[in-house]
Amino acid sequence: MGILLVRIDDPIQRNWNLAGNAIVLFSFRFIQTFLRFPESLYQLELFSPLQFANSDLLPSLGDLLLNTIVITYLIIQFNAHFTFPEQNKGRRNNGFNFMHLFSMLVLCSYFLYTHHIFKSIIINSSISFEAFKITGLSLYSFIGLVIVGLQFASLIFLIDKIANVYKPLAIEKKIALFTSVVIVLVLALSFTGFRISSYSILYFFLIFIFLMLIRQKRDNLQNYSIIVILILLFSVYSVIFITKTTETKERQDMAILAENIANEHDPVAELLLEDMTLKMRKDSVLADMLFNMNVSYQQITKYLQNYYFKGYMSKYNFQFFDCKPRDSVIFDVPEKVLMPCYPFFDDLIESKGMHLPKSNFYYIDNINGRINYLGKFTYENETGEISIFIELESQLLTENLGYPELLLDENFREKPYLSEYSYAKYHDNLLISKFGNFHYSLNRNIYGEKNKEYIFLRFDGYDHLIYNINERNTINTE
Repeated sequence: MGILLVRIDDPIQRNWNLAGNAIVLFSFRFIQTFLRFPESLYQLELFSPLQFANSDLLPSLGDLLLNTIVITYLIIQFNAHFTFPEQNKGRRNNGFNFMHLFSMLVLCSYFLYTHHIFKSIIINSSISFEAFKITGLSLYSFIGLVIVGLQFASLIFLIDKIANVYKPLAIEKKIALFTSVVIVLVLALSFTGFRISSYSILYFFLIFIFLMLIRQKRDNLQNYSIIVILILLFSVYSVIFITKTTETKERQDMAILAENIANEHDPVAELLLEDMTLKMRKDSVLADMLFNMNVSYQQITKYLQNYYFKGYMSKYNFQFFDCKPRDSVIFDVPEKVLMPCYPFFDDLIESKGMHLPKSNFYYIDNINGRINYLGKFTYENETGEISIFIELESQLLTENLGYPELLLDENFREKPYLSEYSYAKYHDNLLISKFGNFHYSLNRNIYGEKNKEYIFLRFDGYDHLIYNINERNTINTE
């Protein structure tokens, strides 16, 4: 396609051909992205949202790679073959004109797009770009860096081409126009929530001025020293950008992890409770014990412990209440009070419960730093009905580790990303559970203030996020 453009002598015709090529390629990519063809290509992991997903237009790392290749190709062709109207007519103007303003808007907009892609590929992906974490790097890290490299290479080609438009202008006029357009665009985009760092703007300013000065003296960039300087500037900027953006991403991940922990479920326990439900519904021995007034609470407790709450479930403290429809029971809520049994538990389930599928158990959101479940089983005989309500509460300082993982279905094993973090739960300022290698204080007060929902701090050489759920409960992730 580039060869065909070279053979076209008429600059205007060549420009129109360039525009036509761009329309065809962008249209093809748009249709390909939404129709996902060829199917064999889109079955690759590279084209799944597993590694990266940003929007409907950028649903995968593979789509981003193809888009970047297309854009880079078009900008290279633009650099080599496009003729500006000013050049075509042979005019030189030392003052500003529409072409100067328009080309600067295009250039600054493309830099902001490049910045957005660079940031998105870090924030919206599971890919590591930190060189010091060798084990975290992968083929997708390399592909991501190739994408970023192509984006900035195309930016260089675009600046180089547009520098021809600005050649007649004095350097102070170029800086004035550049600064004005950047400020207007950044302020306008800030109302949409778009943010750009000052060092990113400084990098853009440096390469813009550098290339403008080079173009004043040279007709091309084919010089070893120029290329080395551009690579050096890009390398320094990339290291700073990756480091800063990764820190932001880790803070977001810590906040998400803290919120997930605050609403934590136990998938292994819920799987076992499903199986337990099938057995307890048909447990005639338990039913007979509940109806028999001569069987003590301790005997029923021992039976439940021996047949149901052993092994993995022994990590939960449990107690039960057995009652008939008209019975009342003494509850600690928080003081001892006599209340109707059925209505009490029905209200608890209605207000705080979430039913676990295929079971008689409910997840109870008590917001006490522990994992709570409530089970309800009803049995009948010739005398009427009786129900047993079983309360389960995770024990203190358990780490949810140690259960033979090979005995568990793959879907219920520990999540891999948790291995990178440690966390602790505090209730009434006391440590009640923890996970990971960090040695947490037994008292929450050592980590400072509680007047904010999220607090980031540096403690014992590690970054911590303190998530104050309410006055009594805190999550600390590291």
